[in-house]
Amino acid sequence: MGAYAYLTACPSRDDVSRFSLHELALASESGLTAKYMIPLFWLAAFEPSDAVRLSETFKLPTGTETKHFILLCAPVEKALAQLRRRKSAVLDLVSERHSVLFDEWVKFVAEHYPQSLLLDGHELFGMGEYESDQRILLKSLEALRPADLGHLIDEREVFVHFTGVVDSLCERAYDEEPFDAAWRWRGLLTGWGFNTEGVQFWPPKPTHEEVEFARSKPAAPKPPPTIAAGEASQAQSSAVESAVRASGLLVATAYGVLGACSILLGGLFLWATLSGASNWSGVIVGALASLGGVSLLWLACRTFAKRPR
Repeated sequence: MGAYAYLTACPSRDDVSRFSLHELALASESGLTAKYMIPLFWLAAFEPSDAVRLSETFKLPTGTETKHFILLCAPVEKALAQLRRRKSAVLDLVSERHSVLFDEWVKFVAEHYPQSLLLDGHELFGMGEYESDQRILLKSLEALRPADLGHLIDEREVFVHFTGVVDSLCERAYDEEPFDAAWRWRGLLTGWGFNTEGVQFWPPKPTHEEVEFARSKPAAPKPPPTIAAGEASQAQSSAVESAVRASGLLVATAYGVLGACSILLGGLFLWATLSGASNWSGVIVGALASLGGVSLLWLACRTFAKRPR
């Protein structure tokens, strides 16, 4: 589960509207995915004019709602030309050590996407505000324009929203081997590809330089232990049982105290009557008080016996 961005082959811009996105993804044997992000090297292949506007209708309890979203579709020759023009500027955003990966990426696009390149990130828009996220996506493409003229990219912050490359390409997870970290960083830049059998075919394995760089970075500290859902539920149940046990003991004690006081009061009335200090109505009151006291003591014993152990 999760929200993904997809990069697939597409016959043309017209086919984006004519076929469903699911059918296009199935027709592409070299489709790539990225979870909760759009890789920077994907974005580098597009410009704002590549946007294709579509709509999707959702069923709600109160009716239907239609949302409009954009995809990116570019002829592969145009996408390759933009990638080659922008190489220096894009690597300036990340590091020159990813130069080999960038060249591998350009070669992969040329070999596996013969007609057009389609970027579908509308699942990510559903995580937040459709309109706001789409404006950020178009702004990211606008920020790449200086690279077409051989200039560096000044608006670096705009890429963080979807790519997150600024912080994540130098972080090694806890207990993560340098090779695995370098390979994961490659996926953050170019996405991941798996065949129908679940075998990863993209990205290629990292270079020696990339692995050594990852080795130079300390792994993240061990995360604090977390309570599993079953353990948390058991702890909560234990807390409830403890509270019930304590309340049962409190009620039994209250019954006992009231019962003892009632018996004592009844005894005083009876003593006063028998000693002549009170009339015979005291006998009735004393008897009732004593009987009530005995009943309360019985309730106290019963409550104490039935409390949770």
